[in-house]
Amino acid sequence: MKNPFDSDKIKVFAIDVDGTLTNGIYYVSTDGIMKAFHTLDFYAIEKLCDNGIRVLIITQSDDGIIDEKMAGLNSRNWDLLTGSKNKKEDLQFWLDENEMKWDNIAYIGDADNDLSCIAAADVSACPASAIAAVRAMVSYCSCKNGGEGAVYDIVQLFLSYRQG
Repeated sequence: MKNPFDSDKIKVFAIDVDGTLTNGIYYVSTDGIMKAFHTLDFYAIEKLCDNGIRVLIITQSDDGIIDEKMAGLNSRNWDLLTGSKNKKEDLQFWLDENEMKWDNIAYIGDADNDLSCIAAADVSACPASAIAAVRAMVSYCSCKNGGEGAVYDIVQLFLSYRQG
């Protein structure tokens, strides 16, 4: 298999939340909204951080759930962009602030609001449950669905190529 992450310029993994880190389903009750995450995906995020790769979580959601989940990680080599109405503009602003370029980004997303970032990023990936337009555009499509370890699968592949 050709290395879908054939770039030594990758410094950041930008990861979407709903449909990528989750299965995209909201559980709603009178107590509020709940989302289910796969523990392996957050293990993978910590592995990226431990290997000097920064993680940027980017989402339209501003419900505070991902903020709470990320706060529990051991590493602090990550950033959050929540409430994003235009992911490409917001990510460009973040890149400018951090003196990076699109070729430093590996982007993982699943939906039409991720397409512009996927097109701009050096490499990209998606869960198997991503929409067809995303699956057709990415460098690598995981065999795992969003919320079922897709991020773990993608990160493991990236690190295996990176470490030789």
